[in-house]
Amino acid sequence: MSGCSFCGSGTCAGCGAAAQTSFIDRMKLERDELMQRLEKLGAFLDGDKSSTLPVEVLEDMKLQRKAMTEYAFILSKRYDDVIADTAA
Repeated sequence: MSGCSFCGSGTCAGCGAAAQTSFIDRMKLERDELMQRLEKLGAFLDGDKSSTLPVEVLEDMKLQRKAMTEYAFILSKRYDDVIADTAA
C-alpha cells in the first residue's frame, strides 16, 4: 500500500500523517543507530585495546560516551513521548 495509511493520499498533504510518521521513523532510526554506536564505543573502552591509546584520547572517548549516553536518554524520552501522544 502506498501513500498515507490514514487518508489514502500519496503525499498526505491532506492530513499530515505521513510527515508525522516519517518524523517518528527518523527519530527511531536515529535512536537505534546511536544506541548501536554507543554499544560499540562502550565495548571498545571496556576492552583491552583501549589501554593502548594515549591518555588524552582515552579521556576524550570517555567524554564522548558520556555525551552520547545523555543524548540517547533525551532522544529515547522524546521518542517515547511522541509514541504515547500518537497512541492517545
